Amino acid sequence: MDIEKAVKHFLGIHYLPGRPLLLGFSGGPDSLALLHLLLGCGVDLHVAHVDHGWRAESGEEAEMLKRDVEELKLPFHLKRLENVAMKENEARQARLGFFKEIYQKMGAQALVLGHHGDDQSETVLKRILEGASLSNLRGILPVSIIEGMEVWRPLLDATKAEIRAWLKTKGLKAIEDRTNLDPSYLRGKMRGAILPQLEDKFGKEVSHNLRRLGESARELSEYLSRKMEKYESLIVEDGEEKRVDLSGYYPLEPVEIKVFLKKFSEKNKVFLSHDALQSLYEILEDGTLNKKVGGGGRFVEVRGRCVAIKKI
Repeated sequence: MDIEKAVKHFLGIHYLPGRPLLLGFSGGPDSLALLHLLLGCGVDLHVAHVDHGWRAESGEEAEMLKRDVEELKLPFHLKRLENVAMKENEARQARLGFFKEIYQKMGAQALVLGHHGDDQSETVLKRILEGASLSNLRGILPVSIIEGMEVWRPLLDATKAEIRAWLKTKGLKAIEDRTNLDPSYLRGKMRGAILPQLEDKFGKEVSHNLRRLGESARELSEYLSRKMEKYESLIVEDGEEKRVDLSGYYPLEPVEIKVFLKKFSEKNKVFLSHDALQSLYEILEDGTLNKKVGGGGRFVEVRGRCVAIKKI
């Protein structure tokens, strides 16, 4: 694909001149390419880097990145994490917290990240193996909201190989973080073992097919979100509970009502397992029972074809 054209097209849809963008910058191939692609589009840009301290050379690399970015006349924001024993999720939260602090101070329009097509394939496969619902196989979204920040990922349709090829044509050399292939991290297992083995067994189309599945799941998710509007309009807040009477919509499509029940429950702090959600659906289908489904002191109550949850 033409990466430059893809990024310009993305910005043409989403970017509003006059407000700066914040780039999450690791110095790896993806963020390095995105840095120069954004520069080529003339956007107002700030750059933020987090030194996790997981590698002995990371401190020197951070200083090198700082010099390189400042030579481009761009503001550079650096944070060094003190706890090198952080787990992946803890480090992610610390990184997002740093980005959020800068984002709010500068009044950014969006946080821009370098996730690409290979990341998408890994995410979709991970969700398949975790037993996610069909609509949640959508993987990484090109535009999303995280921690109150609008997050953009303009490179989601590009592969790692295409990004590396573009960097080569520009004479740009990226930092290679060996922790990305470290099998002690899940992402390292996915990149270094699981996906390569699948591609060896099933052919090189595995990553492409996973991305295509993610795109189909995204379309399904957006379709179901539109379908939820008619059910959400029925929600009534009365005293100590929120409830919705679904009797006027029977017979209901199973996929629609299950998505609604899950969304309604989670929005009101009731988190149901797959089996509990199925049980809730079957009780509602019966239409004659009064039962509760849930746990930990939080329940969804079914009264015939009415569903209710106590407000917190």
